[in-house]
Amino acid sequence: MDAVHGLKYSQRFDLVAVLSGYLAWEAKRMGAYDVIVPVPVHWWRLWRRGYNQSSLLARAVGKRLSIKVDCHALSKKRLVRPQVGLSREERLKNMKGVFEIAPKKARLFEDATVLLIDDVLTTGSTVNECAKTLIKQGGCARVDVLTVARTL
Repeated sequence: MDAVHGLKYSQRFDLVAVLSGYLAWEAKRMGAYDVIVPVPVHWWRLWRRGYNQSSLLARAVGKRLSIKVDCHALSKKRLVRPQVGLSREERLKNMKGVFEIAPKKARLFEDATVLLIDDVLTTGSTVNECAKTLIKQGGCARVDVLTVARTL
């Protein structure tokens, strides 16, 4: 968890290579994918932090496995409270209906098998909403989720 925290909050970009190696290894075991999509952050949070750690990981995994990565197809349409410290119920409510697919990108996902990448899975509310959006708006055949860490 220290590595994820270092990447997310301390600009420890050197950790991307190590963490993406583990993710790529697991992704290869999971199956074949048409496209990799990172969990997006709201534009304001991206501007404040300067980067999206999930995008960095997704790009590195895509490069390792020679799979297309689309960091702009899925977006967060409104700024929400950070999930850290919220209860399960608050997390679910906080993420409800937050994501959307850019209209020009929707057809790219029809019948696609997508690998969704995020840094941490706690309750699954964020990745669940992303997957629902990819399936409902994009028509994905399947969305698998891969994260660096899972809280217990």
